[in-house]
Amino acid sequence: MTYPVHHPLSVDRKLTDRTLVSFEGVSKTYDGVVPVVDRLDLSVREGEFLSLLGPSGSGKTTTLMMLAGFEEPTAGEILLSGHSLANVPPHRRDIGMVFQDYALFPHMTVAQNLAYPLKLRRVDAGQIRLRVDRALEMVNLSGLGKRSPAALSGGQRQRVAVARALIFEPRLVLMDEPLGALDRQLREQLQVELKRLHSDLGLTIVYVTHDQGEALTLSDRIALFHKGRIEQLGAPRDLYERPDTAFVAGFIGDNNLLQAKVQASGISSCCVHLASGQSLDARPVRAFQPGDDVLLAIRPEAIRVGGGDGSTAFDGVIEEIFYLGDQTRLRCVTESGESLQVKISTFTHPVRLEPGEKIPLVIDRDAVRALPPERSDGVRS
Repeated sequence: MTYPVHHPLSVDRKLTDRTLVSFEGVSKTYDGVVPVVDRLDLSVREGEFLSLLGPSGSGKTTTLMMLAGFEEPTAGEILLSGHSLANVPPHRRDIGMVFQDYALFPHMTVAQNLAYPLKLRRVDAGQIRLRVDRALEMVNLSGLGKRSPAALSGGQRQRVAVARALIFEPRLVLMDEPLGALDRQLREQLQVELKRLHSDLGLTIVYVTHDQGEALTLSDRIALFHKGRIEQLGAPRDLYERPDTAFVAGFIGDNNLLQAKVQASGISSCCVHLASGQSLDARPVRAFQPGDDVLLAIRPEAIRVGGGDGSTAFDGVIEEIFYLGDQTRLRCVTESGESLQVKISTFTHPVRLEPGEKIPLVIDRDAVRALPPERSDGVRS
């Protein structure tokens, strides 16, 4: 089964509500016992940049490989535009693929690498030349078509890999940690270029990464995987500012996680007590009952040094200071023994602080997220 091409490289398309990819009850196990992917239900919208994020072994890469056709589901079904992909080989799925190691043919020039998927599809020679030139221009490599991949830098080789995945105008592009082998500066530069290509071309991209910053930068939505399941699915801001579980709070960004007990709870707010007896107001992720144990997630950058109105205040003693250029990180211990990480802007808070100094720490209610505790096996209670 083949699928019609829906977008030339020159057309600007936007995110829609139409579903392009559906995972319906998909599971994968290699030993028949332990699921690598466990009953996955997931939809990818047309024009979306969806990142599959998670630690090693969480199931994100296996999910991508099943969509690409390099792995077969043990159970469930994967649909592309409503058509089942069962028994459809990878080369018949109309899917572009970009790998971390580029996977370029070393014996071919850059132009020959780009032309290869077009030749497989029997595109005529004149069109191939035009589309190769256009693809090189698209990734800012005009004039380098005669070079061999070995003569290019790592960033240039990855641009060629991206261009090759796009040149036959697939309706879906899969990327498996494509920037993982690059240094930080080059990785950030290519993130900007991928974002531009996604926007300009209206691509649908499913992107695997373990880099939380990369996922936050690039994605329309993030599916955070944990032990073969999606722990939370949503926009980057939702996962960062409104985590549903302690795993999400701890994996994306830095978080202070404090044990507490609910004293009173409503729909949008609750009052909790720390082990020290200190009271805090928090935003609950769900309805809790008085006496319930919860975990409080507080972002280090949400803790202010200084006074404030209508907020919870602590006195903290600075234990350690880490200067990071644009920000300074503090590790503070409160009078009642809680350890708190604090981030302050170096430029908006230029006052020099010293270890051992006592400082006031202020936390707004909206910055405190009350989460269900996790059992020792990592399952939410």
